[in-house]
Amino acid sequence: MRARRRRRARARPRRRAMTPARALPAVISFLSDYGRQDEFVGVCHGVMVRRCPSVRIIDLTHEIARHDVLA
Repeated sequence: MRARRRRRARARPRRRAMTPARALPAVISFLSDYGRQDEFVGVCHGVMVRRCPSVRIIDLTHEIARHDVLA
């Protein structure tokens, strides 16, 4: 009997790390149906900054009709 040859798995090309010169700044444009009377917008900002400390958050608006973010 012939011995089976195992195929070697092809090495995947390595992704190049983003260098500071190539990295794009993280920007989030934030639109919500939360109002400005409560803490929800601030909580959302805190979560976004915790996930990406260098993020720049641009508040578009927070006083649109409830559940109507496409308006």
